Amino acid sequence: MTKDTAKVRFIVAEFMPVFHRMPEVRDPRPVKLTGDDFRQRRQALADGDFTYYIEDKYTKLAPRGLWGLLDSPRGVTWDFHHAHSRGAQTGYIKVFDWDGHWLRLSMSDRWSRILAALELGRDAGTGGYLIMPAHDAVYTRDLLLRLVAFSQEHAQNGLPAAVSPFTFYKHSPLADADIPADIIDLVNAAFNRDPAFRLQLERGAAQGYWGKMGLIPFEMCGELLQTVDTGIWEDDLELDRAITALGYASRTLWIDDPAQYRQALFVVDEAGVRHIIARHLHYSLRTGGSALTQPLTDMARYWRIVNPRLGVAAARAERIIDEEYAKMMQRVAQYGASWVDWGDYRYVARPYDPHVEVWENSRNAYE
Repeated sequence: MTKDTAKVRFIVAEFMPVFHRMPEVRDPRPVKLTGDDFRQRRQALADGDFTYYIEDKYTKLAPRGLWGLLDSPRGVTWDFHHAHSRGAQTGYIKVFDWDGHWLRLSMSDRWSRILAALELGRDAGTGGYLIMPAHDAVYTRDLLLRLVAFSQEHAQNGLPAAVSPFTFYKHSPLADADIPADIIDLVNAAFNRDPAFRLQLERGAAQGYWGKMGLIPFEMCGELLQTVDTGIWEDDLELDRAITALGYASRTLWIDDPAQYRQALFVVDEAGVRHIIARHLHYSLRTGGSALTQPLTDMARYWRIVNPRLGVAAARAERIIDEEYAKMMQRVAQYGASWVDWGDYRYVARPYDPHVEVWENSRNAYE
């Protein structure tokens, strides 16, 4: 760690989760997982760092126990920040064969929060980084400082690079959360299909900035606000595109040690895994293909043979991917589009259309 690295400030924008209408509220484990992840991220902060809890209109209804986590480490300042509604909305109309009446939003809730976070980063001055961690990201102070050094190493056009860590551990155990080992294996098998992907990341030949966790220099935030297309569903991919379009660098650092960086999803059963797989498959409609449906490489097949535990989980993952893909394509054949629910919102994707539609049920809007 260099002297300059040690002086870096971090602004963390926590997108506060909402559990009030999720079926998982009947199971305390997802809330516990999210709380444990949050607590460990908080431990990575130090004097001079700042945390914003970015809310939407539903966050106030989150379980009271989650708010008890908002005490911060000594020296770490925090505040609440609201992501305001952005842009015009259509009236309530009947959509497809959906029950109820639906309101089309101008962008996703997540994009609204990202814009709010980028404004905070823009106004923060210089010499630091904005972090927008996913709820399932678990990392340490050492990782943050390692990423800062990596960012400075790959500076381009006068600014350090935007950087992200990447890990095999898309799901992992946490103490007392009682996540079945086969569910953890299932997630890791589903989303680690290509052993050679690490080489692409290390060469800078793949996406550099990832939404699970990443550092964006303060000085980059204002320009990103003017450049991003908020109609793109995969916001991290759009941020990565915008960074490159502005002439700056984005790079990924592979992390082998789960003690430094891993993910611990609030997913505890196969239904939760299916939901995540379905969402990722819908991402792919705009390009016509998904990494989840690509043929396995010889290296991937070999990997599954030499690791029987991974092989069993991978076979189960393939079955789920095939079933969810079939459901999606059946909707596409019937409606020309398909959709998936996430939190309080419904996302509609169409083949080869780069923009996603975001809808909210009128029942949810005024609860």
